[in-house]
Amino acid sequence: MTDDLDRKIQQALSADDAELFGEGGEMGLFEMMLGSFKGRLRGWMIYAMVMTLIFTVVMFFCIWKAYFADDTDTRLLWLFGVMFSGAATAMLKMWWFMQMDKHNILREIKRVELQIATLAKRLQG
Repeated sequence: MTDDLDRKIQQALSADDAELFGEGGEMGLFEMMLGSFKGRLRGWMIYAMVMTLIFTVVMFFCIWKAYFADDTDTRLLWLFGVMFSGAATAMLKMWWFMQMDKHNILREIKRVELQIATLAKRLQG
């Protein structure tokens, strides 16, 4: 149903309006990921990416150390490190995906604002 509605909207737009509104499709995951490194939060996104990589490396290191641990207490300590670093990685990735979602929502709101402004201009002129 959404594709049908998008197709009808694209057909209703003039050629000039179609250029203003762009292709109308959603961005792919890699486009969103790269787009998240633009804007005011660029530094935080880089920091979150670096910390995610660090926590992932720590998690795999803890898994390796837990596998070769001699006694149960040491193994449990390393598995606690696995749980902590895995949770930290998951939280950072969730924050990153929420930021990407926020950028997409803002982009769509700006498109709607542009459509409303174009419609208002047509109605006045």
